[in-house]
Amino acid sequence: MGPDELSKCEHRECHCLHFRESWTPGSIYRPGDAVPYQGSSYVAIHWNQNDPPPSGNWAAIAEKGATGPAGPVGVTGPPGAAGPPGAAGAASTLYAWAPPQNQDDINLGSGGNDIASLPVPAGSYFVLASVGFGNQDTDDQNWSMELRLNGNAIARDQGRAPGTGGGGALVTGDVQMQSTRLMGFGNSAGPGTITLHGTGYSVHVLPYNIFLVALGVGAIQF
Repeated sequence: MGPDELSKCEHRECHCLHFRESWTPGSIYRPGDAVPYQGSSYVAIHWNQNDPPPSGNWAAIAEKGATGPAGPVGVTGPPGAAGPPGAAGAASTLYAWAPPQNQDDINLGSGGNDIASLPVPAGSYFVLASVGFGNQDTDDQNWSMELRLNGNAIARDQGRAPGTGGGGALVTGDVQMQSTRLMGFGNSAGPGTITLHGTGYSVHVLPYNIFLVALGVGAIQF
């Protein structure tokens, strides 16, 4: 292109393209100005401003092609650095009742009696209990067992214990031994006490036949 032709292009006196930066609002475009825009390229055919292509002021030079197929999966990179360790979870703690040494059998009585008591700190608890007992009276007698947390019942069971039919002591074969198992859940806002409470006229329990444990767990929602 000679000097005369170059001068004509600069003054828009010839049909040549004058490439500009990517289309921007506010810029003035004259015929022959070419711009890239959103993956395609356009040339202005009329003076315009704030009119992005494609429009009646622009002619397409090259349009953006369709998206090609996905390429192959790249090689897996090296593993990243290990993150900081998480906070330690709440530990579960087991509390167990131990029977007093050389304690005699416990008569539950018609008014009831606490036969085991287990102190626990504030927290939520899953409680298990098992009780073996027998009726020393000649007649059948009603009995009930209850697990309590801070005086509130969390589990209970009841039944009728057969009598001896002719008297006798707990250690004799005349007494028919029975047992019951209890399971309960509860929350204690502060230091508390888990109690195993029994009721039954002439119904006796041997301390070594009592099993009482409490597992401290996370908060229990009721």
